[in-house]
Amino acid sequence: MAEKGDITRADGKGLIAEAQARALTLHHQADVLREAGRWEEAIADYKKAIRLNPEFSWSYHSLGDCYKKLGDWSEAIVAYRRAIALKNDFIWSYYSLGEALEQLEDWSAAAESYRQALVLDPNNEQVPPRLADVLRMLLKSTPQNIELYEELAQQLLAQEKREEAIATYQMALQIRPEASSVALALSGMLADLDPQEAQVFVEQASSQTVTSRDINSPEDLSNFQLVTALLAHSSLFDPIYYRATNPNLASLDNKALLHHYITQGSAAGQSPNPLFDDAYYRQQHPEIVVSGINPLAHYHCYGFQAGADPHPFFSTAFYQETHEDVGAADVDPLAHYLAYGAREGRVAFSSEQFPHLLDEKTPADAVYLQAWQAADARAGVGVDTKTTRQKLGVYCSSIGNYFITEIADFIAAALTQAGHSVTRLSEQDSVPDDLDGHWVVAPHEFFYLGEGMHWVQRREWLVQAVMVNVEQPQTSWFSKAFHFLRHSKIIFDINVKSAAIMRSLGLPAYWLPLGHLADYEPFAADERLPDLLAVRSLPMQVRQKIPSIDAPLSERPLDIHFIGTLNERREKFFAESARWLSQYHCFFHMPPMGVPLLRGQDQALDTETVIGISRRSKILLNVHRDDLPYFEWHRMVFHGLWQNTLVVTEPCHDIPGLVAGEHFVVCELDEMADKVTWLMRARDGQAEAERVRWSGSRALRKMFEGATSMNSAVQQSRQFLGQSREVSVC
Repeated sequence: MAEKGDITRADGKGLIAEAQARALTLHHQADVLREAGRWEEAIADYKKAIRLNPEFSWSYHSLGDCYKKLGDWSEAIVAYRRAIALKNDFIWSYYSLGEALEQLEDWSAAAESYRQALVLDPNNEQVPPRLADVLRMLLKSTPQNIELYEELAQQLLAQEKREEAIATYQMALQIRPEASSVALALSGMLADLDPQEAQVFVEQASSQTVTSRDINSPEDLSNFQLVTALLAHSSLFDPIYYRATNPNLASLDNKALLHHYITQGSAAGQSPNPLFDDAYYRQQHPEIVVSGINPLAHYHCYGFQAGADPHPFFSTAFYQETHEDVGAADVDPLAHYLAYGAREGRVAFSSEQFPHLLDEKTPADAVYLQAWQAADARAGVGVDTKTTRQKLGVYCSSIGNYFITEIADFIAAALTQAGHSVTRLSEQDSVPDDLDGHWVVAPHEFFYLGEGMHWVQRREWLVQAVMVNVEQPQTSWFSKAFHFLRHSKIIFDINVKSAAIMRSLGLPAYWLPLGHLADYEPFAADERLPDLLAVRSLPMQVRQKIPSIDAPLSERPLDIHFIGTLNERREKFFAESARWLSQYHCFFHMPPMGVPLLRGQDQALDTETVIGISRRSKILLNVHRDDLPYFEWHRMVFHGLWQNTLVVTEPCHDIPGLVAGEHFVVCELDEMADKVTWLMRARDGQAEAERVRWSGSRALRKMFEGATSMNSAVQQSRQFLGQSREVSVC
């Protein structure tokens, strides 16, 4: 016979089992309610289940999920923490807890929760993005915490965001240059991309680095050894630039060049990089001249903190305000930009820094006009049969914007017409062994998209490459290009004012106007427009028939067209102009900025379509991307003057060879409605439209012969790149 106590224990176990069974039933019932979105009812049943079985972790986790759906983050956190206490090896309780803690902005606790999730599942793909976001928030409150930067870089690597990880390590190294772990991490990441740069970081990690924190007073910066050690591992002294701007020092190694700059070059006004003007900085700080203090070292240790600018075109305050992490970390803005900010595409040039260059008339004797002037002198003569024939490669990204390909194709065709042998190449190709020269169009795309960055390893190729810039200095794209432009032996820019600005930075830039080519097939529009999605809204009769290029404007079926990326300024203009524009037959194509426009993909156009639209339009409208009055050559010339279309633009800077009012129509944006109405509907306005568009078309053909201009550019480049294997053109 069983004892009384045994019966009691058996009854107790039975009651517990019964309670657990009832709890499980309630839990499943709550699951059904949760999946149906009936959160409050599900919460009630989960709570009942928990009262019956308080040791069942799943009920707490699911309860937390319901509170999360209702936005009750505090209760969700309590539930998830209880679930973890009962079952500490379930990754999603940690993950969900982290999400809830984020909502309450408890960044430290959220980071710790995500870290625990990664301990349980190091290969989880959902946690790193969340942890990275939390680490960024933590860095806002502790912006000099390089351990957080290192952890952030690791999480970015887990997401295969290599470039962002490199940039993050670079920021950590700007904050603490002596951090050997960071330098070694960078070295490891760059080993396959850029072995030479990787070795620089190895040397930095193994050497004793002097930082601005080691400088006790400005007077310390008159000490040669201390300044040398301070600048040795800084991006502020650019030996490639210094050697290029001081060709008499070409045989010196980097260490000797730095020695020369500190002991002689600085006093002589020789700049250590394109964005530090020694003479300008000395004028701002005459006290350092008396004390013999090196100006570059002074800016690095004291100047930027006082708001001083290193160059008329580089605003310390603008860079800090535009890139808040740089200002918060209190690092040297110029050193940051030169080290990696440019490669990141961080905007460095404020539109307020150089408007005077845009407003001033281009000097007739400007050095950057030499290539064009030499071509202009030969206009109408034709290709010089005594020209040295070159075998040239013209490169651009295979996955970049279609209009960059358009420019590269034109350059290749112009070089060919000039008598040179040309091969069109992309980042996917290997370099032919027998080329005499290499022309890289749009370095901001070529070196960054696809396999482009691997071309940095080709040092011998890179040092001989001609860079063709197509971007304006106030853009992020120009910054990406600038990283490579500053080390190029020769630069051609399709905009005359951008060439002027780069000349002011001590860079060997020349204006290369993309002129006119006779019988250039890509710009000879077909009878029918391509069947692209973006043009299917046009009437069939417009798409299937094209007027002759010589036909009167009255025979063109479209009145106005504009093709360009959409931004706030353009959006405002077109929204405010909708009423008067609605009176005309218009074609507007404005895709968002920052997304590569691949030929024919989605709403993107292609060259054939753009040319076809222009040939069907009476007026090409030109609206600037910002308040700077840049002459958008590619749009206004290729798509306007070349197609004998009337260009109506807001005011632009001057262009040698073209005259506003004579070759294109100019008016302020708020006057454009009246101007267009006059040109379209008044008899004298229509006559003026015909006169101006023909005058512009003739000027393009007379003043800007593409083959002659390109041949002049080749001869200019040979002066910088040296003689190469020559074959006479027969």
